Amino acid sequence: MNIDGLRSLMARAFRNRSLAKISIALLAFGALVLILTLGDLPSSTKMEVGSPAPRDVKATSRVEVIDEDSTREARRRAAEQVPIIETYNPFASNLSEEKVIETFRVLAELARLRASAQPDPQALKALEERLPLDLTPGTLTTLSKAAPALEQLQNTTFHLLRVVQKDGVREDTLGQARQRIREEAGQLTFLSPEFREASVQIASKALVPNTFPDLEATNQARRAAAEKIEPSKRVVLPGEIVIREGDIVGEKDLPILEALGFYKPHLTLRGLVSYGLLAALLVALVGAYTRIHVPRVYNSNMLLLLLALVVLTILGISRYLTTLSVYLAPIATAAMLIGILLDGRLALLVTALLAMFIGIDTGSLPAAAVALLTGTVAVMAVNRVCRRWDLVTASLLVWGTNILAVLVFSLLGHDGLDGILRDTFFFGGLNGLTAALVAIGALPFLESFFGITTHIKLLELSNPSEPVLHRLLTEAPGTYQHSIMVGNLAEAAAQAIGADALLCRVGAYYHDIGKIRRPRFFVENQVGQENPHDRLAPSLSSLIIISHVKDGLELARQYRLPEILCQFIPEHHGTNLVSYFYHQARSRSTEPIFEEDFRYPGPKPQSRETAVVMICDGIEAASRTLPSPTPEKLEELIRKMVDQAVKDGQLDECDLSLKDLTDVKEALARTLASHYHGRIEYPDASQLTPARKAKVTRLVKNA
Repeated sequence: MNIDGLRSLMARAFRNRSLAKISIALLAFGALVLILTLGDLPSSTKMEVGSPAPRDVKATSRVEVIDEDSTREARRRAAEQVPIIETYNPFASNLSEEKVIETFRVLAELARLRASAQPDPQALKALEERLPLDLTPGTLTTLSKAAPALEQLQNTTFHLLRVVQKDGVREDTLGQARQRIREEAGQLTFLSPEFREASVQIASKALVPNTFPDLEATNQARRAAAEKIEPSKRVVLPGEIVIREGDIVGEKDLPILEALGFYKPHLTLRGLVSYGLLAALLVALVGAYTRIHVPRVYNSNMLLLLLALVVLTILGISRYLTTLSVYLAPIATAAMLIGILLDGRLALLVTALLAMFIGIDTGSLPAAAVALLTGTVAVMAVNRVCRRWDLVTASLLVWGTNILAVLVFSLLGHDGLDGILRDTFFFGGLNGLTAALVAIGALPFLESFFGITTHIKLLELSNPSEPVLHRLLTEAPGTYQHSIMVGNLAEAAAQAIGADALLCRVGAYYHDIGKIRRPRFFVENQVGQENPHDRLAPSLSSLIIISHVKDGLELARQYRLPEILCQFIPEHHGTNLVSYFYHQARSRSTEPIFEEDFRYPGPKPQSRETAVVMICDGIEAASRTLPSPTPEKLEELIRKMVDQAVKDGQLDECDLSLKDLTDVKEALARTLASHYHGRIEYPDASQLTPARKAKVTRLVKNA
């Protein structure tokens, strides 16, 4: 059975779309559970903690394992030896000095008030209450009578403060600092005992802590000291008995048993339920995301099957390869295939989920990080792939990113140069290169089998040497030139609204291939020839014109054009009216003429791209009938034809917004003005309103 037959068989199997989606979801769920549980299936070499060993376990190779308890204790001791780091706060010292300054300022006012002939007791009391420091009555009395010496006392107080503050004062050393202030004051013999006591009292009360413990810096220093301690390792040599038959397997034995490959955990009911819930969550998440953000994939059972097969295949391969090295998971392969064949946003989501799976499966954060980084770069690298050479460039970028990411984490995780070089250039380089090559090799087969049209395929189909386009060029040259112009317009309009510009251009090339069957019946191919419609009834002429849609679909199937291009053939006309022959029939007949008999069969445009080609097809044909295509006339023509399409309901079934239509009009006006630039007859600027003059100027400038 060939590929077409197999695809036909699968299409029949997927005839019930809802049942097919459920089947794919169940397939993905079951496969995920199986992959997740593979490592936990019972084994004859299982060893359970707390149970006797069923046999002697002898090391078959040299292994090194970290002694967690010894390492933890050594690092704890190293951390405890780091003293508390203190931080000096200059604002605290300034606060103490400000209190001293304010105190002596108030004391000076008290001294002046007491020296007056009749001091006001209320004023004295108010001043005393303004003192920032609580001084004893004796000190107040002494200082209020020492006005000439206040400045000297203030300087002395500053000296006492600064002597103790320069060495730092903590909360728990305030008492010691105040005692030192008193000792320093005792050496100032030039002051009287009363003045020394006053200075000591002011300095002591103004003193506040200016050094504080920096817990964050202390913790960082202690962590750094702990990290400098090399892990304590236990070395097991080949032939050494790790555990004897009948000995109880302990927690400390697990690292060695795991390193030797003897330890296998049981698949418990709890584990099975957790794996089932995780698999259901992943399937539901991807399904909901595709339904909301990528409906094109969700509505196609073949594309959903492709997504499931890619993800499950990569997971299965990763489960095996990561037993050799945690850096061998080929996540970039899935990222590239899904990014090219399905959708870039979906590829990013799948990359994140696969990276999470690798982290859970291997217990390695570096492995998950490398998978996420490389997969993300792979998605971005293939986002704009339009040529086969772009795939080579993307592959080199993925390869380099994988090597760099593995190098970063190898430098953090290995002591020896041999381990770094092995992980980086062997495992990292091998994974990056293989992932890209597998994606490139699988791409043509997946494209063909699942009927997917990538940008690479679209570029190949845009080549004029393609059989259908070559026939169109030679048998209907006017239609070919019209299609090329429609493609240019559609590409510009699609770029303006963020639609698939390449798809619009190539779809426009093929939208009128049905005219190959009867080229002379279409005006663009009648240069210098008689119009055969002059001898036909309007109804027959209308049937001939409309039949080019059916003829086009037959040719598309004959030449096996992709379905996505076939959609442009009927949808670019929608259910439009063949107005010329309809009105001609009405003018010639006395019998009732029905509009439905002169309309295309449809369907109306279902996508933004086919809607854009519909608009551009009509505008390009109509623009050639303008005797003098000025920017103003072109703009008016575009507006009229777009509004007519909206009024006739031709755009009701696609998701073009009003803003999109505005952007399309502007893009078409610029492109057509550029096309007709050499033969445009511009209107007289003196006859234009200021607003119209500005618009014409803008169109000409953009052209």
